Amino acid sequence: MTVGAGYLAGHVATGGGTGERPWTEPYGDYCNYYRLAPLDQEIPDSLGGLTGFTAPMPYSGYQLGADTGSGCEASGDRWAEGLSGIEPSPDCADVANVCGMQHSVSFGEAPYYLPWYAPNAYFILTAVYEPAVFRYSGSNSDAWGYLCALLEDTSSGQRLEYCLNEWSTWGAPPDEVTAFFDPFTGRGFAGVQTNFDRATRFATEEPESHDTIAGPGAVGQAYTYSAAITRGDLASAVTAINARIEGANGDTCPTGQTCYSTDPGRYKLIGLENGQEMWGDATYLGGNESHLSAATVAPGIREAAERILNRDTRAQMPCRGLEVTALSKRDARRLTSALVARAARGRPNGPLGPTTVTGPAARIAVLAHDPRALIRCAQAA
Repeated sequence: MTVGAGYLAGHVATGGGTGERPWTEPYGDYCNYYRLAPLDQEIPDSLGGLTGFTAPMPYSGYQLGADTGSGCEASGDRWAEGLSGIEPSPDCADVANVCGMQHSVSFGEAPYYLPWYAPNAYFILTAVYEPAVFRYSGSNSDAWGYLCALLEDTSSGQRLEYCLNEWSTWGAPPDEVTAFFDPFTGRGFAGVQTNFDRATRFATEEPESHDTIAGPGAVGQAYTYSAAITRGDLASAVTAINARIEGANGDTCPTGQTCYSTDPGRYKLIGLENGQEMWGDATYLGGNESHLSAATVAPGIREAAERILNRDTRAQMPCRGLEVTALSKRDARRLTSALVARAARGRPNGPLGPTTVTGPAARIAVLAHDPRALIRCAQAA
């Protein structure tokens, strides 16, 4: 989504992955922060010295911040976060209590974003990150930048925050998982931390991706990060999470925080997160990102759409319900018109509205991995 002047007003939330907002908000992009002073002021002067991104003028239309100097920017598909060191102590004293700010995408209450809907489907996360500032006053200081998918196990309602380490002061450590009880949801919460590299067990780095960097990287240089989470990657991470839960509960899965489903098809995409955190003696942290995207590679969807556009009467979409949300306008009109005509002839595509086709099958979504298009299958065939 691209945003313009005034967008941030009403699109700021607090709480991170464990909070209520923005994950229960309507679909959209949000500036999400935690353990920082409220970002409730229009900032008339540029935050670019802290974030590395200079918003269009007037700056106040694209920035919100706090008296402490922390602030968030949004323009087009570029988001920037600046964390001021006035605030960290004692609120951000250690790794258990961190200050953070992120660009979040909420899918709201949409019921059917299931990235691993099919045995051959895999999920790709991509973002471009540009570091700006990391300053600290002592050795007890750490920070990192991350790209995460926030998932929900639909069999239990428990959340799973699946994070890839873009850069960190500690480099690329071994994969790790955490699990704890989340008082907000009244259920369990689990986290996965893995890296952009060839050796990770919980993700598969894409060829165009930069590796995880030790430290924020070169100021003013943009880094592209991209990795797939296959069904096997997700299953490996869930196995490690369940082992930790069982190990802390006498080899059983308790009712308050039960074990997670080992079926990747059970996981719903709630949202995306791209941001940064700091703690200890850190004084300033800033950076910006763009081109945040998520896609499920599901062979056959794009190809079928192209065959239909080419009037192949034998072609069928591999799903009963379809949402065409971002083809080129011309191709979107052609595809929806073609599907309307097919539905009128009794083809199994279901009734079609101006931009959507719906059907009676299970609630499934597929985000087609194509730089020109976003095509969602609302129901599997």
